[in-house]
Amino acid sequence: MKTLYVKYSSARNDRFNIVTSILRDDNGRQIVRKEAISKEGLPHIAQIYNNACALADGQKILSLPSCSLDSEHFDSEYVPGTTLDKEIRSAIAHKDRKQFLEMFDSYKKILLSFPSVTCNPSQSPDFLAKFGMCDQSFLCMKLGCVDMIPENIVRAEDQSLWAIDPEWFVDGPIPVDFVLFRAASISILHGGETLASLISEEELLSHLGILENRSLFRKWEDLYTTSIYEGG
Repeated sequence: MKTLYVKYSSARNDRFNIVTSILRDDNGRQIVRKEAISKEGLPHIAQIYNNACALADGQKILSLPSCSLDSEHFDSEYVPGTTLDKEIRSAIAHKDRKQFLEMFDSYKKILLSFPSVTCNPSQSPDFLAKFGMCDQSFLCMKLGCVDMIPENIVRAEDQSLWAIDPEWFVDGPIPVDFVLFRAASISILHGGETLASLISEEELLSHLGILENRSLFRKWEDLYTTSIYEGG
């Protein structure tokens, strides 16, 4: 195997520290490999495989690359194409507000196409542990794919859409609006002054229909990030 790319995610809680590599075999086949940095991370590697299986079985909106798990690493087929995040960044770079919003609307439709349920997400013990008690109900994806953000969706040459990197899941329904908020926050961060010149944060969140819960979603994001990097 020839190593084409390596990324160390080593600033997290020990249970989540991993190495991600892109490898190519003698036949030209490329795979994405995730390995634990220490033995404490092995259950997390197994969970990634479980997440991939749940995603493949629980929805028909996005295709999933073939994957496998052994005692030390998780392998998945590399999917060539362009991430939705890259498409969104291109619209920002070209200062095309209309295309930027259209791309986010299209992304929102993808999330809304997942099997869903309206519920209070904190009824799930795992959600409660990670995000705390919630006093309202939301339209939720039944699959807790909290990281189904644009950079984890690839558009292949034939225009088919693929879900990649199923590392982070919540064991229970996750509000669609929260996943949308996470995606919008990442675009706002990466878009910087260029995006700010096209649309404000308030305008974007209002356009997506999630401005009302901005404070709550920011709190959830902070708690979730803390659980990964500190609390585990």
